[in-house]
Amino acid sequence: MRHVPPPVFLAALVALGIAATLGLVVMRSTPTPQPARVQFEQGARLLQSGRLMDAVVALETSVRLQPLAPTHVALAQAYAALGRINDAATQYDAAVNLAPRDVPTRMNRANIRRDRRQPAAALEDYVIVLRLAPERDDAHLGAIDCLLALNRAAEALPHATAAVRLQPESGAAHWRLGELLLRANRPAEAVTALADAVRLEPRHAFAHHTLARALAQSGRLAEALSVYETTVRLEPGWALAHQDYALALEQAGRIADAVGHNDAALRIDPNLGEALNHRARLRQRKP
Repeated sequence: MRHVPPPVFLAALVALGIAATLGLVVMRSTPTPQPARVQFEQGARLLQSGRLMDAVVALETSVRLQPLAPTHVALAQAYAALGRINDAATQYDAAVNLAPRDVPTRMNRANIRRDRRQPAAALEDYVIVLRLAPERDDAHLGAIDCLLALNRAAEALPHATAAVRLQPESGAAHWRLGELLLRANRPAEAVTALADAVRLEPRHAFAHHTLARALAQSGRLAEALSVYETTVRLEPGWALAHQDYALALEQAGRIADAVGHNDAALRIDPNLGEALNHRARLRQRKP
């Protein structure tokens, strides 16, 4: 005759079985942190805290375990902060391949390509960014840099116009527009854009310099001299600004002052061709 367990014991076994089943379900439904994710999160924290070498180790491990676009981007940022630009570029390439429509990632790659003097490749990325996100004024400005490097200034002007339209309070956008108008031999229009640039960014030396050139080309020499004076005050170590100021001073008949700024240009850059040629001409004139 078989032994029948007492009812209390049966109840205990049933309860134990239910508890075990529930425990197994809980274990299965609670996701175990993945090693790649753990390494990524640790690397991101280290990157944010400035521990770059430790961040690189964690992020390289994460990429090796599971190559995802955000991890490649974080690793690229760590490499870039360490000055390892080629390695950063490689990681941005990988990130873009994994997420080709991600605008910030492609924008970062465009910037790093531009900074590595790869204007054609960078321009391709900027154009794609603008196709995906037409409101990105910084992509227009990046495209301008690339087009100028490729000697395609005429194509850059629409980008400058768009950048000003998108960011009317950006001094940099107005400066680029004025610079391109001046290149297009439209100095009067350039003056308007550049006046806005220096109004918005009074310490933008490049904008002051370009404005002075535009004023001089528009026949407004007295105003140009004043703006040149501001330019060299903002950037006293800029040889070309001193030299352009010297040319304008000579045009105004202020030979002694022209000699002074020509000398300053050559002290800063003894090999500046424009200044060397100008010095020979100034020596033939009496102050």
